[in-house]
Amino acid sequence: MNTYELVAKSYSRRPWSIVFSVVNENTLLAGDIGSGPGHNMVAILEKYPRLRGVILDYSYNMVYQGYRASVRKGLCCRLLAIQCDMRTLPFRNQVFDTLLYIASIHHIPCRRWRRTVLQEAYRVLKTGGVLLVTVWARYQLYFLPQLVRNITSRLKGLKESIGDIVKPWRHGESILSRYYHLYSLKELVDDIMDSGFKIVDKGVYYPRKSFLKPYKNYYVIGLK
Repeated sequence: MNTYELVAKSYSRRPWSIVFSVVNENTLLAGDIGSGPGHNMVAILEKYPRLRGVILDYSYNMVYQGYRASVRKGLCCRLLAIQCDMRTLPFRNQVFDTLLYIASIHHIPCRRWRRTVLQEAYRVLKTGGVLLVTVWARYQLYFLPQLVRNITSRLKGLKESIGDIVKPWRHGESILSRYYHLYSLKELVDDIMDSGFKIVDKGVYYPRKSFLKPYKNYYVIGLK
């Protein structure tokens, strides 16, 4: 959380087109869980004037940046911004039509906690509600050195999963740390199915393409 609190003011991302595969003019309430600065939800609110949205993040400053963006665009009357841990969502059962977890679940350490996150998503979605999850794909060139070290540690019994990594992030003169769990597509599908969802689509998504940066993501769309 401290890392993202520090970088929030300078953190900028473009909306991912994949989010529009699970929202439409009939969606009334959507949640972006682990929203960062709210770029995806702000884009959705701009496109669908009937839709109301929630952005939720563990970082207060990230959520604040999202709220400020909604104010600048005249959308804040349709946006609720919340600082919260996604493992315990502050909502009643069956309230959302759609939930987005865009590059967020992979920041949760421990598979048990990641499954708790997905079980909370199932709880707050309406029957027939749609879930979209994207995560960094494990096997890409950018992560190869770390994966080799992880495999060695796993064989020695020193590491539970080869997918757990910590990456440095330069911010000004500081070097910050970010935790990620790098998924295989099968692992993501299994976790979502075990949380009660029916899988309706899955695959690979590239918001941009580069061999030098980790743009390969897996996505899964689940139906409650």
